[in-house]
Parts: sequence; C-alpha cells; structure tokens
Amino acid sequence: CLLFCCIFSLSLYAQQETAVRFANGNFITGSNIRKQFFKKENIQAALFGDIYFVVVQFTDLPTRQRQESLKIAGIELEAYIPGNAYMATIKKDFVFESAGQFGLTSINVVPPVYKISKYLIDYQQPANKDATVIAVSYFSKLKKELVEKELQNAGATLVTTKYATSNVIFIDADKKTIEIVTGLPFVRSLNLQVLK
Repeated sequence: CLLFCCIFSLSLYAQQETAVRFANGNFITGSNIRKQFFKKENIQAALFGDIYFVVVQFTDLPTRQRQESLKIAGIELEAYIPGNAYMATIKKDFVFESAGQFGLTSINVVPPVYKISKYLIDYQQPANKDATVIAVSYFSKLKKELVEKELQNAGATLVTTKYATSNVIFIDADKKTIEIVTGLPFVRSLNLQVLK
C-alpha cells in the first residue's frame, strides 16, 4: 500500500510539471517561480550585457494584453515553444519577485543540449566545406554585427550564403567551437544546413 501511494504521488507530481518541448527533447523547468524557489543567481549564465536570454513558462498562454504588460515590465517574448513557453529576453533590472503576477511558472537558462541539432552532436567538419554550414539562430534583441563579432571571438568562421534569413548567421566551426557557440546566452539554436 505504501509503495502504491509513493508511485501515485510521483505520477501526480510529474503530471503537474508541463514539459517544454524542444526539438531535442522535453525540458522540465522545475516551476521555480510557482514554487517560489527562483534565485536570480541561477540564471547568471543567461546574462549578456544588460539582458537575460532565457526560456519562460506560463500557466496558460499569455494574452496580447498580458504580453504588453510583460514588455512594459521588462520581459519580451520571442519564439513560442510547445509547453506554454517562450524564448524571452528579460532586462537586468526586472523585479523578479513580481514574475508570478504575470502568470509565469518558471524562468530558466536554456540548457545547451536543447539548442543544438541532433545532427551536430557528433559533427565532423566535412572535407568539402562548401557543402554544409551551421545555421546559428539568435535572439532578435541583438544587432547582427554584435552577434557576428561574438561568434568570431568564439572561434567560428562566418560564411556568406545566398540565403537571407533574419536572426540567422551561417558559420563554419569545429566541434569545440560548436560547443562554445551553443553556450552563448543569445544563441537560440544551431542547425546543420546543406547548401546546394
């Protein structure tokens, strides 16, 4: 009977946690805002300049009015992620104690494993570098020139292509550089792009 109660309690707990469904898997956020154990120090790795680049999760999807209130308070939503979540930017001076009033259940650093395409995990640079490039998507809050500079500082080589996509920069990089780039706070995702 005790074992049944423990298993039942764990399954109820797991059901309460809505996973953020990234392309590479499900991320359980821990509901740090809802459970009131959020600490600003835990998202320091997401800080670049005066902005935190994070994933935020809500109890319910925010209405346009709530999105405007968030923006005024210092949170801007970018890309939607299944699981009532968004990639978002938060101003450094945001009052995190007020996060719950906006329907937020969690604010988290995006773990690098969820940013990188499964095709890049065991990536080896091809002999013919003209055949493939790595597409780095980044938060729109930053200017392209700044992102390019930071990618080059990380060891990436910028690649010019015929594709013109907003908030995406194409690079050539080895495995070590890919790991460094994945860890940059403002990078949303890395994908392998085959050129024709």
